[in-house]
Amino acid sequence: MLEPVKNVLKIIDDNDLWKEGIVLIGSWCFFLYQEHFGVKK
Repeated sequence: MLEPVKNVLKIIDDNDLWKEGIVLIGSWCFFLYQEHFGVKK
C-alpha cells in the first residue's frame, strides 16, 4: 500500500474518526476495509 494512504488511515484510526462517521469512498475502499480493518467479504 502506498505510504500516504497508510498515513491517512492511521490518522483516521488513531483519532477514532470511524466512530464519528468518516467514510472512505472510491472503487478501492472496500478492499482497504477488508485487508486492513477486518471487514468480512
